[in-house]
Order: sequence, then structure tokens, then C-alpha cells
Amino acid sequence: MAPTPDRRILKDVVAHVRDENPGLCRKWFSELECAGVFAGTLYIRAASDLHRRYLQAECVEVFQSAAMQAVGHLVSVEFLAPEDPVPAASHNGSVNIAREPAPIVPPLDGHVGVALNPDLTFDTFVDSPSSELAYAAAQAVGARTARRYSPLFIHGATGLGKTHLLHAICHERLRQDPASRILFLHCREFIDRFMDALRQQALDRLRAAYRSVDLLLIDDVHSLSQMGQSQEEFFNTFNTLHEAGREIVVTADSAPDQIPDLEARLVSRFTGGLKVEVLPPLYEARVRIVRDEAARRGVDLPDEAAALIAARNTQNVRQLFGDLSAIMNRASKDGPNTPITLELARETLGVAQNDVPGLRTTIPDILQAVADFYNVSVAEIQSPRRTRSITRPRHVGVYLCRRLLPQHSLQEIGGYVGGRDHSTVLYACRIIEDGRTRDSELDADLTALERSIRRRS
Repeated sequence: MAPTPDRRILKDVVAHVRDENPGLCRKWFSELECAGVFAGTLYIRAASDLHRRYLQAECVEVFQSAAMQAVGHLVSVEFLAPEDPVPAASHNGSVNIAREPAPIVPPLDGHVGVALNPDLTFDTFVDSPSSELAYAAAQAVGARTARRYSPLFIHGATGLGKTHLLHAICHERLRQDPASRILFLHCREFIDRFMDALRQQALDRLRAAYRSVDLLLIDDVHSLSQMGQSQEEFFNTFNTLHEAGREIVVTADSAPDQIPDLEARLVSRFTGGLKVEVLPPLYEARVRIVRDEAARRGVDLPDEAAALIAARNTQNVRQLFGDLSAIMNRASKDGPNTPITLELARETLGVAQNDVPGLRTTIPDILQAVADFYNVSVAEIQSPRRTRSITRPRHVGVYLCRRLLPQHSLQEIGGYVGGRDHSTVLYACRIIEDGRTRDSELDADLTALERSIRRRS
């Protein structure tokens, strides 16, 4: 029986995926093609082998569930690359599809490694002052211009883009050199593979694969904590690659010397290259991140809704995506063509109307308004000077930024006011908050300034 293309089935499948898994769905899903239905399997052709690999690694279960809902009976899903032939039955009734080997070196049997996400490239990484050094260093490694950085150690809290940078490095390296031997693993995968090889007495084969790569990338290396044998194996792998002039990039949730129970010799190796920190993105960057993610999902998101999401989450990009998914879910449950509005976003996230920040008000705007009011310059407010004529405007500026722009973290506000830390920002806010209850002139100044700033926005 020849394959039977059915575009309607694929359209229904993608619609189910979009409704049930908005966080997984991507705009390019609309470019998928139905290659046919054969022997209980729906074959879906992707735009590239990179897309196929990602779909096969991350989306099979979701698509299979959606396909079962679309056709009403059990069906499996297989993804094809553009050059893959339409499946044909072999003599025993099975389907044979020839494919090129994976570009990422497969340790042991089969393909092992992180399936590269087609969306996680340097072009889609929203750079901001909080991540510019990590971004620049990752670009240099991807372009093979930074061998002196090896190892590159990227650290920061969960959900700030460290894994995105690892994917982007791989994409760029493979774009420039498709034959480059790359191994990209989560640290838990490294540990599990080591333990499996130990049980199977296959350590030589594992080591040969791991230690022959041109570029090794390990995500969440802090998982090595308290793993004695695995730390030993990683240390030896690291040394072999480093001495051979190969490149190594690792990420962790904290700096090397702050990872508990990490051997001193590994701490020494990790600090021997370039150590960079990724900090929470600034408000403007968070707005861009939300907008870009909505576009990748094929969602028409109003600017006001993007600002609302960005204002709610100051520390974690994944929380931004979670809010976006919740809003998409709410819209899909209200009806297939329900538009996303600011009001729908507010209701979904439980945000009152007066909690929505003004879109056109920024920290520099507030600092300029305060500087004009007190007849000083913004540069003086940002300076280390501590005379009363400067500290009063500085404290007022910080207080108003905190009051009028709750979407900004204390760290962000301090960064705009001469690089001051969060404790200094809190101190300034307390000084002004206490002062306005006792000083009617200060209270009048604050009221006038706030009214002026709101009018400008």
C-alpha cells in the first residue's frame, strides 16, 4: 500500500499541539509537510535535518498524542528530513529510512547528546548589559576566535540563557565547520553514561569518544557535586582535551569556588580560562524576550501584554515564557480565534489594572526629571559625590524608580545610578519613605515629580 498524503491530518495535529502545548509550539510548525500515512505511522517532513533532529528528540510524544486525537485511533509519528525518501516497505514489512550520521559525536552506541534547538541561536539571544560579556565570549568560541578562553565557564541562576548560549555556540561552529566534532551533554547525561560504561566494562570506548572531540560543552556542571568517580572521570577528560588544545565550555548555577563538594583541582581548572556571569535581564530586554518568543510561537501579542509579562518577572526568563504559555492557554480555551488582549493577560495573571507599568516611562526618564527638578545633572546623580545637594536628588530618583517602575529589580535601578548595589537602593528608599511622612516640603516635591513623570509617560 502506497503512502497516502493527507494535509488535513497534519493541520489538525499541529492545531492540537498548539492548543495543548503552547510552550512547545513554534511558528515553523506551519511549514511541516505530511509525507504520508503508512502502516499506522504518520510521516512528517521537516524543513531541515536540524529541525528533524529536534522534533524527533523533543516532540515525538506530543505529536503522537495529537495525532491520536486527530485521527481517532492509535498512530505513531516519524519525522523526515527534506532529503529523506518517502518510506517504503522492506521485505519484512518494516520501514527503512537512510540518514546521515549525526554531526555531534555519538559516545557509545547511537546518538547521545543534546538535540540542538533550531531557535536557540546567537541571532535569537536578546543581549543586554547583564549578559553582554557572556554573549561576546560565547560568540568568540562559536567563531573559533577565542581558543585562549578555554575553558569558558558561564555561571548564573536558573533560567537566564546559559543553555541558549551553548546551543548557539554549537549552531555557529557547525555553520562554519560542518565537520567539526562536537559533544554537547547535560552533566547528568555525562554521569549516567559514565556509570553505564562502568557497568558494561566499556570505559575505553566511552573515553575514546569523549576525548576525541574538538569542542566539549557540558551544561549544569554543578551536578558533579558529591560525585566522586564522575568527578575523577571528568577531570581526566578535561585534562586530555585541554592539553590537546581542544575547546571546553561549561555552565553552572554558581561560580566554581561556590559549588559545594567540587574538588579543588576542578575548581582550579574551571578558573584557569574565562569565567563570566549571566545576570537577570533588564526590563527592556525582558520585553524584547517576550515579544521574540511570542513571534517564534506565531502569536500576535500586544506590546502592552508583553510589558505586563516583563514587569511581573525580574529574575527568570523561564517565568516569562510560563506567563506567555498561560495566556496562550487561556486564549485557546476561550475559542480558537480568541485574540490576546491586555485585559485577557491581566485576568490570566491576576494583575490589577493599576499594577500595569507605563510603557513609555524608563529609569533614565525618571532620573532626568529629578535632575531637572533639582537643577543638577544626571551625571552628578550617578557620581560618588555625597554632598546633600546631590544625595537628596539621588535618593529621590531611586525612590521614584522603585515606586513607579516595579518591573525593575533593585539591582537594575542601582545599575543605572552609578552601579550601586541593592542594599544601597533599599536604604535610599527607606530614607525618602520615612522623610516624606515628616517633611511636608519633601512630600510636595515627590507629589509634583510623580505627577510630572506620569504626565510625560
